[in-house]
Amino acid sequence: QAQWLRLPSRTACRSMSAPAWLGDLARALPTKAAKAAATALHSQGLVTDEQVAGLTIEKICDLKLGCRVEEGLLQVVKELKARGVRPERPAPPEPKRRKKTAGTGSRAVAYAGREGKAEAKGALAPPDPPDPLRVVSVMVNRSPVMVAWAVHLALLLRLDFREALSAGRVAAGQHAQACGEHLGIMERPQNLPTDLQHDRVVRILDVFVPMRKTPGGLRAVDREGVVVEAAAAYSYMERNFGAHFGAVWAALGLLARSYPPSYFLTPRASMQLYRQFRPEVSKGVEGWGARARISLRAVLQLVGEAGAEE
Repeated sequence: QAQWLRLPSRTACRSMSAPAWLGDLARALPTKAAKAAATALHSQGLVTDEQVAGLTIEKICDLKLGCRVEEGLLQVVKELKARGVRPERPAPPEPKRRKKTAGTGSRAVAYAGREGKAEAKGALAPPDPPDPLRVVSVMVNRSPVMVAWAVHLALLLRLDFREALSAGRVAAGQHAQACGEHLGIMERPQNLPTDLQHDRVVRILDVFVPMRKTPGGLRAVDREGVVVEAAAAYSYMERNFGAHFGAVWAALGLLARSYPPSYFLTPRASMQLYRQFRPEVSKGVEGWGARARISLRAVLQLVGEAGAEE
């Protein structure tokens, strides 16, 4: 591992039997970022080319390495598949454990997942909007924009903030996975569970999201049956939008609330609106993971148009 973390070239990888993805990573990212990505992958037990080629966009985002590194990892996965590396299929996820908590004699059960400390303490709250709301443009890829939009649509369904964060992240992730499969960048996961346990199903961005009751409220379940934490979705948006998180959040909220909730029940209505303000990138594989500007001026213009239609 010490040799691998030196990030050798592809030729050096062959001579010392190291995986070729390290050489790809060294070319895709600056040295410091590449080392951070390599360390994160090793910590997850991802060592071989086949294991790295099997990374999905959700798993890359869960590493929380930042937008630039995520784009580099997606490029590495694409190059591995282009060279004919067959992705290694992950083992089916184990069911979540439940453990007893100290209570007052009641049979309290705590969710033994990866709920963040901020969520456990009730610290998650919508970001404060700037006053006045500034008309800015933010350089970002499409993924966090879709997550933010999906969360606002979930709030219209009368989910609370944490429930909406979880549901929005899963809905946006399903769209990203479908897009990656369509472009040939990602492969459809095999051996997915066919009967996910759930207590409610919500429709967001024209996809159905199963939700399961936990002690913290409803949480969305991804296609592998794993409960998605609210804190992960919040930190993902906060990291990508940076200092403009509050402004983007406020503008998208104004747009979502400019329409009655029944409007978004119309097939493709939410996606058609999203396509009018999402960052404009190149079509096809070239635009995958690329960054472009989202203009809050365009979002607010759509808010005005919605008011004029009423």
